[in-house]
Amino acid sequence: MKKILLTTSLGLALCSALSAGQVAKIAKKHSTAKAVELEAYLKTNPDVDEKKKIIDHLLEIYGSTGNKERSIALYQERFDDLSSGADANLRAVQMTAARLLYFKFNLDDRAGAEKVSDAVAKKVAGHPAAARFLKGWSQTAAIIKMPLKGETMEVKFTSLKGKKVDLAAMKGKLVFIEFWSMSNIEDLPYVMKTYEKYHAKGFEVISISLDHESDKEKLKSFIKDKNIPWPQHFDGKGIKGDILAKYGAENYGACSFLISPDGTVLHNRVSAMHLEEMVKAYLPK
Repeated sequence: MKKILLTTSLGLALCSALSAGQVAKIAKKHSTAKAVELEAYLKTNPDVDEKKKIIDHLLEIYGSTGNKERSIALYQERFDDLSSGADANLRAVQMTAARLLYFKFNLDDRAGAEKVSDAVAKKVAGHPAAARFLKGWSQTAAIIKMPLKGETMEVKFTSLKGKKVDLAAMKGKLVFIEFWSMSNIEDLPYVMKTYEKYHAKGFEVISISLDHESDKEKLKSFIKDKNIPWPQHFDGKGIKGDILAKYGAENYGACSFLISPDGTVLHNRVSAMHLEEMVKAYLPK
């Protein structure tokens, strides 16, 4: 018992002596070494029965070490190996292609993401449920239309309060564009806090409401009660809204943009939780 306690104490002492950065570095080193060994084994045994498990393990390692290029190669190999046509496993196609699509898009490779989407249509062609599947896939693939860093957006409307709003006229300001609805207000405190703190320094917010026409008066009351000062776009079309569709944001929970003073996109899919630190980094000191 004393030996166990002594060993545990030594282990805790060692961990406390290491910084979080050192621990992460050591873990990454061991994970990388493991990946090299698994890759070598797979290369000499390409048809091994446990190939799927090995690739799953490699993808887990590369996910933690940030090796996006190798992850893409493995997902592409897995996608290519999937059956096509009437024999296609639609669930496997969806899961594999979605990962490929997001990796490509996150690397700002819009052309690559488009190729993935085209390959999905070819993969399922001839399957009895192809039409229904592709209808659902179109929502996943909508991300392809989302503006990338350095691109511009056209957002022009009359707000609920009757104010003319034009993103193009807001150059010189750091602008946060968010898509939201009254059923999803978790981000509001973060946005409000950042606006109150940095508005005077050149920070603006534009909200795109995804509520329905029947909720219009309720939305107006909500904005008034919460004292939300920035302009609200509202067309009453819910998730079928024009701006939402234009910028590939059908999964609007992941859709928000930070626009630089020169009018180009700095970031898409901005987390409201981290909005304040991002705004602070871009505004003049």
